[in-house]
Amino acid sequence: MHTIVPFKHAIHHIAEEHNWVDTMFSDFFDQFGKSKGASIAERLSAINAPTWAMFLKHIGGPESPYYRYVFHQESAIDTANKKVIMVGGQGVEFHYSYDRDMHEVKEVLTDCKVFQFFQLYDQYGQGFASKLGWAGQPLPHSQAHP
Repeated sequence: MHTIVPFKHAIHHIAEEHNWVDTMFSDFFDQFGKSKGASIAERLSAINAPTWAMFLKHIGGPESPYYRYVFHQESAIDTANKKVIMVGGQGVEFHYSYDRDMHEVKEVLTDCKVFQFFQLYDQYGQGFASKLGWAGQPLPHSQAHP
């Protein structure tokens, strides 16, 4: 399973929270000029630089040697402390506040409020949106054609 995050969030997370520099990814950056300890954001915004999309593809695919560094998955919810417990690809545990997790989920689930999504989940069950006619709409094969 993969988590989809908005581009803006991915950039913020990688460029600002991790404080990564180009020397950490010299196998990628050196093909565009020698790595020199510049931040990822600096390096990717320079003239004749690779694109963010190229870099994210390089580090984010399951076949990438860096995948374990960018992989994150929710593992538990700590209701007493209002935290979502995440585990990183290296087995590192970290906590998001409910507010932060909600903010990030809202960036992805833009068609409805999160609580509405989970109300639908509770009402229709797992995988509801992938089932034909889940909302009672007529199915294409059930409509009469002239």
